[in-house]
Amino acid sequence: MLRQPEPLPLNLTPGLEYIYYDAANGSMKLHPTPATWSEARLKCFDEGAELASPENAALLATMSRVLLTSRQPLLHVFTGINDLYSKGFFTSLKGIPLKKMAATWAPREPDNVNHFGNCLIMQRSGPLLDSKCDDMYPYICYKRQPPSQVEFCGTTDTAQRAAPGQQVRRHVPLHLLQETATQPAESLRDYGYRYVSPARVYFGNCLITQRSGPLLDSKCDDIYPYISYKRQPPSQLSLCGTTDTEYVYDKLTKTCHKIHSQFVSWQVAYATCATEGGHLAIVNSEYEAKTLARLIKSEWIWAHIGFSYWRKDLWVTVHGETLAEAGYEAWAPGEPNDWNEERCGSLAADVNTLVDIDCLDHARPFICEISNSM
Repeated sequence: MLRQPEPLPLNLTPGLEYIYYDAANGSMKLHPTPATWSEARLKCFDEGAELASPENAALLATMSRVLLTSRQPLLHVFTGINDLYSKGFFTSLKGIPLKKMAATWAPREPDNVNHFGNCLIMQRSGPLLDSKCDDMYPYICYKRQPPSQVEFCGTTDTAQRAAPGQQVRRHVPLHLLQETATQPAESLRDYGYRYVSPARVYFGNCLITQRSGPLLDSKCDDIYPYISYKRQPPSQLSLCGTTDTEYVYDKLTKTCHKIHSQFVSWQVAYATCATEGGHLAIVNSEYEAKTLARLIKSEWIWAHIGFSYWRKDLWVTVHGETLAEAGYEAWAPGEPNDWNEERCGSLAADVNTLVDIDCLDHARPFICEISNSM
């Protein structure tokens, strides 16, 4: 069968009508000209934005405001919410499940007429309806406000920056610590701080506490009673947000992964991870690629992970990031080859690299991911 030609790119002219909304913590632009859901998604992407979804009450109210104040009487717009990855599991382009959003269904929805209601539209007042993705509606593009320095690093010190996909080390205050023989400077530097000697010589290098709580400095050679303390190890629930002990926590990535050994399609794998409160694993670094590859048995070769095809040379994670934005885009030799329209992603364990795979017909093991921030 002849392959359909790749659709021509949409108009790449950047939009100039984005309006910033404080409540949404970002800018929105209404596209009144109807388009299919796929066209709308790519148009927003080409403008450096995303197809807007009512992920929380603020975004829902802002999207409704955009429609209600439009000069044109628009009744519905496409949202980014869809279940194209797996039937019945509606999420935004950022991977947020519909059940966690503020939006609600319109009366008698979803009706899923002819079983093709894979994309959701929103009424002016906020309720959602299902729709065919090939139908044509206006749409709203949304540019999120970039995270601030404080959100990234917990400090306004701009010398400490976070690169895309980079984990930021936590720095603990050392206001009460002094360098002693039992607290070598090397361990202090491990926290990212440099010890500076005081202007005068003091011997109150250790602190004692009174019964009521206030602190006093003391010589470390003085003799006092003391209290021993055993910290409770972090629980599985606090580390991974789940009681499923098959999820393994990684200290460097701050995420938990679980390998599923049963061979299923990519779409079934997506649904399974969603049911467990997670998502198909997203690779954010070479370290994480190697870590996940070690979970895959050599005889399995590949395992499904969370990315898919949007258009030629554009592969995107299940959270709406390009592979480059996510932090890892190393393909296996000859990949992606798009053989027989392979539009979903897997990880090759033998070379720690990415491969494309059929979303329905190729059964493989898969890796789910849960993080505490989900």
